[in-house]
Amino acid sequence: MTIKKQITLIEEILYSISRRSSSVIIDGCEPAETGRGGSQATNLQRQAETDWRGRGRPQLPGAGASLGEIQGDAAEMHFAEEAKRLSDLAELLEKQKREEIVEEQEGGRVSNAGTETGVQEGVRFVRSEPAEEGTPPRISADEPCPISGVQKLAGEDLGKQGTDAEAEEPGEGGADSHALQLAEEQEERRRKAVADLKEDNKTIAEEFRDMNLRDKISDDISKKKDIEYNIRSDLLSEDPNVARSSFGPNRVVPDRWKG
Repeated sequence: MTIKKQITLIEEILYSISRRSSSVIIDGCEPAETGRGGSQATNLQRQAETDWRGRGRPQLPGAGASLGEIQGDAAEMHFAEEAKRLSDLAELLEKQKREEIVEEQEGGRVSNAGTETGVQEGVRFVRSEPAEEGTPPRISADEPCPISGVQKLAGEDLGKQGTDAEAEEPGEGGADSHALQLAEEQEERRRKAVADLKEDNKTIAEEFRDMNLRDKISDDISKKKDIEYNIRSDLLSEDPNVARSSFGPNRVVPDRWKG
């Protein structure tokens, strides 16, 4: 139960006590009529209460006080003690509430002062007290039981992965770009070598084809000449002068003589 609800409950109890004390019937009689007589009875009752509180015992009209008056005074005394106790409790709760408000204000001023002194110029968002370089309340983004009700807020870098990545990004980016450039150059050289090899193979194939064609033409020409020579030579014409020997007119060359 909050302090505000407790104070409200105490006020309701005090109000009910005052209503009950005002409706007490003395000596079993009905309440006094309104008007002059009623007001006089009320004044007498208040004077009796004042005298009783001043002397610590009820003011009796005489030695022969009735039982109803004694019971009414006892009930009023009990109600007065209860009202005083509840009033003290209400004051205590009110004082406690004021102290809590003062403590919250003091804590807010201290927190604001620390934030103002620790925040660097140009920084927009502050997650905690930046002046204290310590571990945040949540050790990591995957902690099962964090102080906060959420696991991880957008933009938080509890493990400093983002900072480390930014620090390593220039070197890795340069290395990656250099490696990519080397890979592109190597691929370009490979494509050029393949193209040159294809061109060389094509040239060699054309030369080989031309050489075979020349050899065939030369062979054909040689065969034609041989045939023409054999057709027009004296060997096939059967001329006897061809077989005549130089050793004498009656002698012949056997390999040229057909008989």
